[in-house]
Amino acid sequence: MAVAALGETQKEIIAEHFGKEISPSQLVVTMERTRCFGSCPSYRVTITGTGDVEYEGLDCVKTRGVRRGTVSPETALGLVNDFLHAHFFDASSEYIALDEIRSYGGRLEVGGPITSDGQSTYLQLKLGRHEKRVRLYDHYPNDLGVIPDRIDQAANVEQWIGSYCERQRMPQACLGPDAPECKLKQVPDQSEK
Repeated sequence: MAVAALGETQKEIIAEHFGKEISPSQLVVTMERTRCFGSCPSYRVTITGTGDVEYEGLDCVKTRGVRRGTVSPETALGLVNDFLHAHFFDASSEYIALDEIRSYGGRLEVGGPITSDGQSTYLQLKLGRHEKRVRLYDHYPNDLGVIPDRIDQAANVEQWIGSYCERQRMPQACLGPDAPECKLKQVPDQSEK
């Protein structure tokens, strides 16, 4: 993966391509949502500039494995522009609540508390030879934070991840599938259908 060289800003990357034709196949948007300590759906979606969609269901989803679909090239281009409008190539490589100062009991501390049980979302953009991946976990800019939901909507991922009630559940989310306290319905694996 060719990445933006140190010091290569989004402005410089755009200037390199300015006025030049770029093939839709050179535009690729990828989003991955990771597991959490619960039943967060874990999956990866890739959308190319030609409108090809590839979904890979990993865990706690209705459909595991690879599925394919399409969006219009205009929709794919709109997603790429969402990344660029958020200055994606200038973004930090990860947002995990360490880059702030908080007040605790009358004193200031650098870095916020980190929890390890939440879901991370990875965003990746390929523009020609340039590629960047960013981890969103906590305290990320709003412009970046809206992109995952836009990708979900564009690719219609709910058809594969399922509604909340359709998703497979992790047993530890309810103290085991036979626990009387369990109110979550175990959903059979739908990947064979």
